[in-house]
Amino acid sequence: MYKKTGGASREYGINFAVCAGLFATGVLLQSVAGKTDLRALAFPVNCLAGGGFLLLLSSLFFWKPRNSFVRWTAGFPASVSAIVSLTFLTVVMGLTRQHASGTEVTDWVGRLGFSQMISSWPFALLTGWFLTVLWLVILKRLHRFMRRDIPFLFSHLGLFLAMAGAVLGSADRQQLEMILSTGRSEWKGTDERGEAAELPFTVQLDRLIAEPERYASQVTLHTRSGKQVEAWVEVNKPFRIVGWDIYQMGYDYGAEKGGEISVFECVRDPWLPVVYTGIWMLLAGAVCLFGISRWKTVFVIVAVFIGIYFFRPEMHSKALPPILQSPWFVPHVLAYMLAYALLGGAVLVAVYLLWVKKGGITSRKMKLCDGLVSAGCAFLTAGLLFGALWAKEAWGHYWSWDPKETWAAATWLAFLAYMHFQKHRTASRRLALYLLLISFLLLQMCWYGVNYLPSAQGSLHTYS
Repeated sequence: MYKKTGGASREYGINFAVCAGLFATGVLLQSVAGKTDLRALAFPVNCLAGGGFLLLLSSLFFWKPRNSFVRWTAGFPASVSAIVSLTFLTVVMGLTRQHASGTEVTDWVGRLGFSQMISSWPFALLTGWFLTVLWLVILKRLHRFMRRDIPFLFSHLGLFLAMAGAVLGSADRQQLEMILSTGRSEWKGTDERGEAAELPFTVQLDRLIAEPERYASQVTLHTRSGKQVEAWVEVNKPFRIVGWDIYQMGYDYGAEKGGEISVFECVRDPWLPVVYTGIWMLLAGAVCLFGISRWKTVFVIVAVFIGIYFFRPEMHSKALPPILQSPWFVPHVLAYMLAYALLGGAVLVAVYLLWVKKGGITSRKMKLCDGLVSAGCAFLTAGLLFGALWAKEAWGHYWSWDPKETWAAATWLAFLAYMHFQKHRTASRRLALYLLLISFLLLQMCWYGVNYLPSAQGSLHTYS
């Protein structure tokens, strides 16, 4: 453990230099080789590559757990620098209008990969480094496991599973759009590149209901095995058949009463159980984080309210647009409102300590600030994950890097950076408070600032 602030500053400098080097290497690769192609990670390559990499890191750790690389990578400076670097890329993504991976972009922003960030080399390298640090931190805690480490493992292992499952499973995930008119059948869909692909079933549109309170299609499905199924596909209520989920995405707005054309999204995601395991572990970690804070009563009240609402779906207002008629809607919004309130309180404490209070910043006041941030981050995590579960039911994907989602991720990562920085014994309290203020500015961008950005045009988070 570091005993001098100067030594800690040097460690932080080295780790940020590593991240800067990875970023520069990514930009160079992007300009020379072009963007990454995640289709190369299709099964079984993703399993072999991911498993081999984890085996290599785990062997290195358990072979020499005290070697300099493991100690350096599993330390707080490496964690904070990795989180901050990923936050920086996410902010750049939020400020830049993003294009689909199949689109050709010729301007300098596109050539650097900033307008197609998730398929860029800088994003790939820094995400890989983030997962490397995260895995070694998990192994470090497992190596000296105690019962009190359970909340830590829930949150960190959950984050690792969610991110690794999303990255490795992206090549195996299929998402096809199908446009049908009443009485017609179709067994093909088109991907984001406009290429046609066959489905293992045929969809026939029998009836379309397009009302202000409900968008739904009555369909007849025929599988290759000869099975026939009649079903309804509604917004927030997808129908599952032979490993595929069918979503109601839209209809013909130009024709009277919604017209006779219905738009479906057919999604197959074999890695979804891995991602969902990570999401539920993260939620468990958020509950544990709140449980060890000083705000348990508020948490219990909110948990009871969310439970009653979730298990009584008839309470949903039918006056809402169909996309908002989801059991995840109120928990998602309520968690974020409470997170904003608690984090706003933490910022008021930070402003007082930085510019109003005379003398040094005491540990007692910092504990108040840290407690508010911990409780706020617990709700922030819950709100983020409730939104992901809602998005999966509504649009077929738990995370699509919509502008609002991008700024939500940047905000969440920034507050995580603050929490990890504060865990370091030699961390500067004043610097930590400035980091907290920056995190709150990102929260303001996520809340309402994103609506004024050109990059947010066409956002999914606009309802009418």
